Amino acid sequence: MKKGFLLLLFTFCIFSIHAQINSGDGFRIPGDWNSFTNNHGMGGDFDCNLITAGNQRWQTSFEYTGVTGDQTFKMASGGSGSPWFNQWYFGAEFVEATVTMNTIEAVGYTVNGGSSNSKISVTNGNWYTFNWEDEGYTGTNAVFMETSAEPVTVDAVAGNYHTNGVAVTITATINKAKSAEEKVILRYTTDAWASSSFVEATCTGMSCTANIPAGDVMADANHQLYVLTTTVGTGTLSHINSDMYTINLNNNSGSNYTIGTAPILPVQLTKFTATPQNNQVSLDWQTATELNNSHFTIERSTTGSDFETIGTVQGVGTTVEIQNYNFIDPQPANGMNYYRLKQVDFNGDFEYSDLAVIKFQTKQNIQVFPNPVKEQINIQADLGQTNILIYNMQGQLLREMNNISINGQFTFNLSDLNTGLYQIQILDPSTRTILLQERIVKQ
Repeated sequence: MKKGFLLLLFTFCIFSIHAQINSGDGFRIPGDWNSFTNNHGMGGDFDCNLITAGNQRWQTSFEYTGVTGDQTFKMASGGSGSPWFNQWYFGAEFVEATVTMNTIEAVGYTVNGGSSNSKISVTNGNWYTFNWEDEGYTGTNAVFMETSAEPVTVDAVAGNYHTNGVAVTITATINKAKSAEEKVILRYTTDAWASSSFVEATCTGMSCTANIPAGDVMADANHQLYVLTTTVGTGTLSHINSDMYTINLNNNSGSNYTIGTAPILPVQLTKFTATPQNNQVSLDWQTATELNNSHFTIERSTTGSDFETIGTVQGVGTTVEIQNYNFIDPQPANGMNYYRLKQVDFNGDFEYSDLAVIKFQTKQNIQVFPNPVKEQINIQADLGQTNILIYNMQGQLLREMNNISINGQFTFNLSDLNTGLYQIQILDPSTRTILLQERIVKQ
């Protein structure tokens, strides 16, 4: 048995997944600024671009050249047959709601052009960046960010981020002097992006510098960083919302920048997760480096000790580029499933990963309604004892109800929460596995 198959990040959970909108339909914000033109694939400033790095979202940046004042608009996605079919709206449906600039706000979803216009106050000559989080055909959130000049791009990131035990100085080069409203932010992690911290850079002309404290710097590949631009400060940014507040970024073509000097191991595993997918389980894992990697054998157990082989996935041999792998277990056991990877070298040496664990119930059906909700929300399921947690979008736990018996319908009140976007989690109290994770819109 060989040594050196390192698991940097181990997570397992059960949660609901919203498919993203049909990318071929696109996403657009037609409005007063373009006479509500909404042709399929129209292009231009009001046809958003898909961004898949981080939280998948649609984005556009444009200079407003019209008369200063209020402009109304819609958020729409649809094919050439019905470009207005899917719409999203700020505030309540059929109410012309005013957008708050530089603030992530919840948006509802409707079909067949049923929503009223949304309204935003814009200034001639200013630039606006719009981000819409792609949660699929459901309520989600969006934000407009305003700058007095065209947003900058981050052309390069450099620094002593391979130095251990001392403060790290990062220098970002931007393409031009930035406007007063735009901030250049260094985002870094010390635990492989399970959490992250933010430092605002000081910019002089096209050079921006930021420092990471010495206490946060170690020789560990879990320590990584990249640079982004935004209009909000570090007090507003969080690990959950930073992608939505991002205008532009430089993340080294998706690889980020490693702070530490971790040794190169034969196979460096950075992720291994098990996720329910209809009546199957999707196993996903990622490697940062591979050396003489022949293949992975996927093994499953219902007890955590007696494993059987259920499949094989070929490795890529030797590489220093990130590799992503997937295997579908078509027939998971009803109840607990324990998965592990057996990574095998060309010479036959092998090493096991840590476990990915999932509680799979083929007949499980959890419904949370209504969504959006005004006062009372219902959970329809047959689960027995469960824990129910409510989080805001900054990741703060607002409410926790433990050992709630749900056999049919359970109803509780959310009238004390402010209007906005929240997240509900339903957990198995014995294993703490997440049975459902879903965003809800509070009206």
